[in-house]
Amino acid sequence: MSEEDKRTAVGMSVTLSVQLIGAALAMLTIEAAYVAFVLASRDITGLFVLFGFVTAILFILSIVIAGLGITESRNSGYSGSWRLDVGRKFFNWQAILCLLGLVFLSFTFITGIGAGAPEIESRFSELEERMSSVESRLDSLSSEIGAMQHGPDSTETEINRSSP
Repeated sequence: MSEEDKRTAVGMSVTLSVQLIGAALAMLTIEAAYVAFVLASRDITGLFVLFGFVTAILFILSIVIAGLGITESRNSGYSGSWRLDVGRKFFNWQAILCLLGLVFLSFTFITGIGAGAPEIESRFSELEERMSSVESRLDSLSSEIGAMQHGPDSTETEINRSSP
């Protein structure tokens, strides 16, 4: 294999690693947006925090390890030795950590689906109580209006009965 072919092969490995770095950064962005949404609108659990933290750590470690692999490949190439096995262990770990990050990200999504924020639930309960109070007051007023409508007629009937 010619030196140019070796250099191209190493370059492909580095390019793949850079693509995985981009994917990890995109997943970190998605995770941050989801965490912000959950913190603003839901009760959070310990599992949500744990999975979110582990997810972020896995993606960050993936990026750092990729940097180590790229540096090792570059240094090897600079010395004139374009070898595919240089940096391979770092690139493999990068891929594994990135995949684990995706698994933990899905767990983060699942544990983020929970009950709404307590403020929203308490406001909902308060509105239900107010509505019940308004309904009972409306029933009371309806009864009073009905009594007023029948009141004069019933009073005349009683007067006519009692007169000689």
